[in-house]
Parts: sequence; C-alpha cells; structure tokens
Amino acid sequence: MRGLVAAGIVAAALLTSAASAAVTKPFTSSRTATCLAAHRVIANSAPVKTSVPPGIPAVAALDFTFALIPAQAVDHGSIVFERDPSAARRAAAAWLSYSLAQAARVQGIDQARARAILKAAFTVRGNAVVLWDNAHVKPASRRRIAGCLR
Repeated sequence: MRGLVAAGIVAAALLTSAASAAVTKPFTSSRTATCLAAHRVIANSAPVKTSVPPGIPAVAALDFTFALIPAQAVDHGSIVFERDPSAARRAAAAWLSYSLAQAARVQGIDQARARAILKAAFTVRGNAVVLWDNAHVKPASRRRIAGCLR
C-alpha cells in the first residue's frame, strides 16, 4: 500500500513538473510568426540590431501588421524575444528609459503625456516584449498578439 502511495506521489510530482515546464517554455519568433500568419497577421523577422536600442540584448525580433484585417488595419508593432522573463522585464525597462530620453530631446511636447503614451505602448509577456507603434490599438489586436505568443 505504501509503495502505491509513494508511486502516486512521484507520478503527481512528475506531472506537476511537466505542466510547469510547459507553461514556462520560452516563446519563440518562429512559433509566434506561424500562429500570426494563420490568423492573417503579417509577421516578418526583423534584424535585432535595428529593432532594439543599443545595449539591449535580444534573441530574435518580429515586426507585425494587421494590414489584412480591415477593422484592425492600422495596428502594427514589434515583438522582441529575450532569453527569459526577467531579461524581458529588464529589456522593456531599458527600452522605455531610452525612449523617454529620446522624447525629452524633442522641444514642445508634454513629457508627462509622452511618458503615458510610451508606457502604454510596451507589454511584457513571458520572455517577449511587445511594442505597439500606433496609438489606440484595438483590443482584438492585443488579444491576437497575446494569444499567438508561443
């Protein structure tokens, strides 16, 4: 009886471990691009050097556009893939700081408003940083990108 209980505990531990590994599996540009293409979102590999500011390491990058979907045609942006979620959070913070420094150089814009706009443009999910290049992104577009991060 004890052996059966011990075997059950070991099996449960293995299943829990496998489930958590599946949840924490890093997103990749190829799986994400395949999913986006299946939903009529144009996604192309982008050179990392020109996709992120200097000093921010990245594994891969995608540019995407919803141009084929009339109700979401103006929604577009980039997804940058980092090694792990903590690297993605650091990259997003550094990217935001860089963007704010760039905005501070522009004379005549409200810096508080620029900060709010830039903060709304960045999303971090797992090891991916999503940067929306347009304002007023449709909720359906946000859901599609989130759903296709794989």
